[in-house]
Amino acid sequence: MVSHVWYVVSLQGMVDYICRMRTSFWAKNENVKNDFVLDFNKILSVPEGMDIPFLQTTELSYISYCIIHGIDIIETTMTAERKKFLFMNYLKDRNDLQYCVFDFPSYLNYCHKESKFGINLNIGKQYMENKANYGFGTASEWCKEYWGTRGNTLNGQDMSVSKFGFSLRGNDVPNKIFEKISERYPESLITIRYAGEIAGVHSGVLQYYKGKKKLDIEYSMSAYYRYIREGRQLDKESFKKTSLEFWNTVKGCMGVPFSVEKNFVKEYLVWQEEKRLQAEKVREQKRLALLEQAKKQ
Repeated sequence: MVSHVWYVVSLQGMVDYICRMRTSFWAKNENVKNDFVLDFNKILSVPEGMDIPFLQTTELSYISYCIIHGIDIIETTMTAERKKFLFMNYLKDRNDLQYCVFDFPSYLNYCHKESKFGINLNIGKQYMENKANYGFGTASEWCKEYWGTRGNTLNGQDMSVSKFGFSLRGNDVPNKIFEKISERYPESLITIRYAGEIAGVHSGVLQYYKGKKKLDIEYSMSAYYRYIREGRQLDKESFKKTSLEFWNTVKGCMGVPFSVEKNFVKEYLVWQEEKRLQAEKVREQKRLALLEQAKKQ
């Protein structure tokens, strides 16, 4: 399940300066009446032609297009096992063809015509052109590199002249977007507070001034343990309390119901323990496999 993160952005500076900032990156939300959102495209726009889905079938289409036209495949995010999927299904489904296929390219053309395995050679061609021109096949991949997150804002909330909110899908923080805004408007101190769906897992505060990050504090239990490893002296109960208060403040600004009754620390620690036990299990399996191999030798 994809999570969502809520952001509250505060701008400090002269009112007319802040108004110029807001109008430069503010856009009408076509999905909600009288709603405006922070539009990342107003800050750094996605190149044209990249509006194809970020799916495994997209890379499958790209690989198929390259095979058919004898083009070298540029590195993809698909695993080697996934690439073998094409050939395995070729062998499995040969008897289902209406005509006899003796070569792989012909089979891939057949898959395109019959929409088998999600193969679409038109999408494959566009993906190839995008990778050649921009280094990335889809908008999602490009956005992750240049925005810091895979997608644009989902909605907006205008709180005052100098404060607004929005939400994003996924836990990636759009640091590069805020850095670009700060570079463009260096006289404003930009403070970003964010909070995920579950308290104690993904929340924090960022601050930018003159294009530089001035503050980066994460309020989560994972951050607490990282701070401890770094040698910081923190009281756990006090940190938990501060984290929950911060999380509730951000969610409250966005009009999202509080979840104070959730023991978020307990949930997080249970998850950590399960992760540790799973890692131990994997290590033990590797150890036994090595012992078995040594016996055979």
